[in-house]
Amino acid sequence: MAVTAALLATAPHATQPASATAPGGARPASAGRPSAPPSDARLAAVPARHDMTREQFYFLLPDRFADGSAANDRGGLTGDRTTTGYDPTDKGFYQGGDLKGLISKLDYVKGLGTTAIWLAPIFKNKPVQGNGESAGYHGYWITDFTRVDPHFGTNADLAELIRKAHAKGMKVFFDVITNHTADTVTNTEKTFAYRGKGAYPYLDTEGRPFDDTKGMRKIDARGFPYTPQVTPSERNAKVPAWLNDPTMYHNRGDSTFAGESTLYGDHTGLDDLWTERPEVVRGMEKIYEKWVDEFRVDGFRVDTVRNVDMEFWTQWATALDAHAAKKGRKNFFVFGETLSSDPAVTSPYVRQGRLDATLDFPLQDAVRQYASQGRTADRLADVFAQDYRYTTDKANAYEQVTFLGNHDMGRIGAFLLKDNPGAGDAELPYDPSHPLYRAIAALSRLTRDHPALRDGVQTERYAQGSVYAFTRTDTHRRDHYLVAANNATEARTVRIATGFAGVAYRGLYGTTGTVTSGADTRVTVTIPPLSSVVLKAKQRIGTPATRPTLVLKAPAAGATGDVDVSADVSGGGLDRVVFAAQVGNGPWQTLGTADHAPYKVTQHLPDTVKQGTTLRYKAVAVDLAGRTASALATTTAGQTAAPRPPSALNRAYAVVHYLRPDGDYTGWRLESAGRSAEFTGRDAYGAFAWVKLEEGARSLTYTVTGNGTADGPRRTIDLDKTGEVWIRQGDDGQSDTAPHGAYPAPDPAKAVIHYHRADGDYDGWGLHTWTGAKHPTDWSAPLTPTGRDAFGVTFEVPLADGATSLSYIVHKGDEKDITADRSLDFATYGKETWLIGGDGDYLLPTVGSAPDLDLDTAKARWIGTDTVVWKVKTTNSTSQQLVYAPGGGITVKDGALSDEGHWLRLIPSKLTDAQKSAHPELADDPAFTVDPRDRDRVPAALRAQLIATQRAANGALLAATGVRLP
Repeated sequence: MAVTAALLATAPHATQPASATAPGGARPASAGRPSAPPSDARLAAVPARHDMTREQFYFLLPDRFADGSAANDRGGLTGDRTTTGYDPTDKGFYQGGDLKGLISKLDYVKGLGTTAIWLAPIFKNKPVQGNGESAGYHGYWITDFTRVDPHFGTNADLAELIRKAHAKGMKVFFDVITNHTADTVTNTEKTFAYRGKGAYPYLDTEGRPFDDTKGMRKIDARGFPYTPQVTPSERNAKVPAWLNDPTMYHNRGDSTFAGESTLYGDHTGLDDLWTERPEVVRGMEKIYEKWVDEFRVDGFRVDTVRNVDMEFWTQWATALDAHAAKKGRKNFFVFGETLSSDPAVTSPYVRQGRLDATLDFPLQDAVRQYASQGRTADRLADVFAQDYRYTTDKANAYEQVTFLGNHDMGRIGAFLLKDNPGAGDAELPYDPSHPLYRAIAALSRLTRDHPALRDGVQTERYAQGSVYAFTRTDTHRRDHYLVAANNATEARTVRIATGFAGVAYRGLYGTTGTVTSGADTRVTVTIPPLSSVVLKAKQRIGTPATRPTLVLKAPAAGATGDVDVSADVSGGGLDRVVFAAQVGNGPWQTLGTADHAPYKVTQHLPDTVKQGTTLRYKAVAVDLAGRTASALATTTAGQTAAPRPPSALNRAYAVVHYLRPDGDYTGWRLESAGRSAEFTGRDAYGAFAWVKLEEGARSLTYTVTGNGTADGPRRTIDLDKTGEVWIRQGDDGQSDTAPHGAYPAPDPAKAVIHYHRADGDYDGWGLHTWTGAKHPTDWSAPLTPTGRDAFGVTFEVPLADGATSLSYIVHKGDEKDITADRSLDFATYGKETWLIGGDGDYLLPTVGSAPDLDLDTAKARWIGTDTVVWKVKTTNSTSQQLVYAPGGGITVKDGALSDEGHWLRLIPSKLTDAQKSAHPELADDPAFTVDPRDRDRVPAALRAQLIATQRAANGALLAATGVRLP
């Protein structure tokens, strides 16, 4: 099925940047009056395809391809492998491959049908990191962004490679990194758990917290969650020099690859650049503009795109496009790595981020499922049905870079072996007679000789069971092809609609037969087992008999965020539709071109669009004869919901734990205000039931009933104090805390996740784990449940040493329980939790209580020169600080401070013996010292209004009180 997979994952594509503003034909807007829409002729002229949509990439790591010179194997360094990084006996180290080796094998690469070479990063790396357990052979530990790594050769070698590849008709693309560098920045705290922006905001040089997404302030090394530190030997290790400034990095600790940390955390310890800073954006622009200027590189593949804020991509990609165009490189192509199998996640980086394309992870996953794992064709159909999401003024899904495997996830051959144990794995490097080489070369010739197979209009024709079929049409040459694949182990004969009646199709691949479509446009095709067939229509498509008609559908009134604009088209088929839009009285903008049904594009309405703003749309349908039809539509924008402020108390459920000594809970229910719930939950105490709370609920009154009788009186849960209570059969009371000894001590080496689905169907559901897991899982092989009870299923996850959180997804194939990735913070929730299917909140344990906010009292005491004593419970996820306002006036409003003032950060500590002797009444109370970074501002704080505060991980105010001064 490897060949079938290659046919389904049609060739990678590239694109030509285009202006976002629809050109001529639109009357300029005058004050208070919108401009006229662009003419039909102008929109009809927008191309359905851009240049470079037929490239076939060959991706390689220079170190692992060919060694052309032993002189550079050690990168000009001396010593053992912990210094040079070179050890050909260990795959974790440099093997000796270089650019000269690649140059010597260009004919081999070209023989596969390659039209573009994609190089893994070739910039100078830190040879070895960490404790010397591996080397930077892969290229992602960059120290010098201006030169080729000496292990691979020189800049002159690179120029020679590009020149000779171009001479053989092959383009060259670089793999580039914009969000991280090699690991040279550590911290003085010597701990690396991620510190979030809520509890640990950035502080400017005056100690004022600020949100970097709303604008930067002056900051130095003291203003970060961790204090950045660079060893003297590495203070000038990076090039350009601005990269040696530790304030150019986020300095928040290691990413958990979930939530906020995906953008702000260090990727496996690598120094994560503060890409929200304008200096970083411009610095990265200059770095890669230089490579465009000095080398004839044809484009970039960008690493870890999802780990960078969207605004960075909008600025960076736009700048690179403009710079390349100025240098005469109008076809310069930039595509990004967006690791997700969901098009709704990957496509915004094209629409909003202005990249030309992304690596098509959704298609890769669907093809693997179909070709290697034997899944039905509906997953392929689902991915292709979302192609419209990638449509912009300069790109569409045909530009998506398709692939079957890579250096991060593994090759398609490895997947085939994993999914089909016992399959052969013979490999002969550089052997053009090898069966796989010949098969790839043959497919390349097929798509080269019949270019519609690479970027012709794709129309899905059949997606049932083991068979997936589609047509590809060259609308200029009028060539028409039918492709059908079968992943079953037996041949399948099916009737497939082609869209054209009375047309004969001859076999090009997988069959030599000829079939003719009937009056219903269908042909009967037999597809061999685990194979594919390609047929071509013997005659070219004619001109449609009828002109197109079009009905344009605007988004519903109140549109916000990402909205879909669609058109219903009737006529002769194979029409294309060009969409344009105007927001308020702004310029008309081309949204993009759709060349097959569903005719649809997605428009992003930023938060800056005000409620009631008029949204105008125009669409032009163009048929094969060039005839057009157009329509207009109008709607109004809504108001984007304001983000909810962080809350210290966010209870989604109330839980009642119930113990019946006989263990029989049949018929017993929790009753509350017309709501009823069975005691289906199970834990070490007994059974539990839960009810969903109304937003803002402060209390819940309930009874426990069974067989028509009540066990105990009506009870009330004070939700400000707790979200769960414990009761016992025959006892009238309830406890806000678990009875002593009710729960055994948990195993610290594992996390336990209990999962409940309302439909009771757990077939195929598993747990995908990464950060924090001792053995991270492969997406296609999740953890399976270790047990099942009345509540649902249980997953047990062995934890990595020192893990502070667990990142995970509950999923069934590509169906996620919730869209977002989850991260279980042990400091907040512990290592055992209960989930309700489809809900992002945890059912258990419940955490938090009503915040204690009283500025009229002084529960905190200042003693000595820098010590504060305050009875407040701390965890690894909370932060404590003193807030001061020289002019006073800070109050509490809606659970938050009216102004955040200036901060003195507090570090948990202990009183000295002398302090205990001087203040015996405080000897057993929690103590804190002012962070040394803030002590120079203590005198100013003692002269100002002074407040002690505690923050939750999300930034919510947990406690606030005055400070009693000596």
